[in-house]
Amino acid sequence: MSLTFLGSTPVLEKAAAAPLTAGHGVSLPVAQQPTAAPSSSTLVTAATATVVATLVANSRRQRNRAAKRPQGHIARQCAGHIPPMPLPKGNVALDYSMLDYRQFVPRLYNWCKQLGMTPGKIIPSTGHCADENQGYAAILVLKHFAAYPFTHGYLGGILALDRHGPHAHHGKDAVIMHAPHVGYDPDSKKFGIYRRQQVQDADHQFSTCCGAVDGNLARYRAEYRETLGQISIRIEGDSVLCLFENQILREANADNEGLFLNFDRLLENGLAEPYEIRSNSQVFVASETFGAAARARLQQVGPSGREKFALPGQRPSAWTSLSEPGMKELLEPSMFHFERPHESVEGEAKRLERTLLPHMSSILYGPHDDTLSAALVICQSEFDRMVHSVSTADAYKGKNLVVVSGCNIDMSPSESEMEAFPATMYLPWAAYVKLADGRQQVLEQSEFVEVLFAQSATNPDAIDIESGIAKLLGSERQRVTFFDKSTGGEMIAKTL
Repeated sequence: MSLTFLGSTPVLEKAAAAPLTAGHGVSLPVAQQPTAAPSSSTLVTAATATVVATLVANSRRQRNRAAKRPQGHIARQCAGHIPPMPLPKGNVALDYSMLDYRQFVPRLYNWCKQLGMTPGKIIPSTGHCADENQGYAAILVLKHFAAYPFTHGYLGGILALDRHGPHAHHGKDAVIMHAPHVGYDPDSKKFGIYRRQQVQDADHQFSTCCGAVDGNLARYRAEYRETLGQISIRIEGDSVLCLFENQILREANADNEGLFLNFDRLLENGLAEPYEIRSNSQVFVASETFGAAARARLQQVGPSGREKFALPGQRPSAWTSLSEPGMKELLEPSMFHFERPHESVEGEAKRLERTLLPHMSSILYGPHDDTLSAALVICQSEFDRMVHSVSTADAYKGKNLVVVSGCNIDMSPSESEMEAFPATMYLPWAAYVKLADGRQQVLEQSEFVEVLFAQSATNPDAIDIESGIAKLLGSERQRVTFFDKSTGGEMIAKTL
């Protein structure tokens, strides 16, 4: 993997030579135009480019030998074992990308220093969910940045974009770490769950994680499963017939909500020509594309093995429901979508659902766990929204700013490790750098991962939190003085 934006040609020359269009992802040089929100990859100083390129060149051989990574292929090009995960704003590489938070935070801090940030003058902020198992990340941020993080986060990893002013005011330089989260149980290899030691009932220690994301998915999951059970198929000569229960034979309009099928893709002539009308269902001829896929799947899967019900004297049904094993994959994301009334998803409180809704069919279809897919959709969407917000925000003008986005994977403790500190893995997605002189750069996943692995995991500036607390407890206790405006006197509060 090469950092194509860090070539030998000076960055300003590249920007000047490139067409000034959004398609090239290049913004105008800062000296000529005001800062604009970048669409993909914009500007960074040539000095910064040289520093990062040197770090990458000097550390790559040693890092690859130690970690046995393929030379020059750290993120997306390492997809032979696990294919990249397709998502709305780009594929997410899962191989050779994740870091333990113990490595991620010091590497991020060291990168910030290389970008010119001043140690002790960096104010961090996290855009994390309010879940208690995100505390480990906050403690590590405190340890390495020597400041407890400000917060840009709402439930589910949604970002609060109205907090830039207070955050920027509290430091010379600024870092924003955004990460939705998803639980993972290593024993069962399942996403979306987490064992919580604070729960008294041992049978209910596992709970959803992230609960806010899972809660938004629940109604859509239920309707998706119900719809699959209302669609059946069978082979009839050279055709494939599709049976739909009447309640799903509807088309989307402003007054409806729920799951809607794309009948033009599913059926030969849409809903115009039923093959057969029944008491509570209708039968249609499948489209050529859907019919071919359905025929192949029926021949591949064969009998479901589940005994079909039949009244005495009646033959069992020849229909196969899409809810039967191996059949649901026939209903591809392009064949259905969800609608909600606009007013029901308005406002910041509904932003999480509003973010997921356009992508719900892909999230539920798979192939990955829906809670993991949903967390990464939020990660991508909110990073895009944050970059376009901070790139033009007055609060960060004249400051060095780094915004990073990824997904926190909360590793659930086993029953024998219930008192162990929460463990969190970090899956990087993208980063945005804006330097004090106004120049800016977006790093895509492969570039972001490369830069992180180029840094040392040792932070010489890290603070010793325990000794700091011990020193505080051993110091002379300060008193609080209250001033009485009416008398002009002072009163010192007594303490226990």
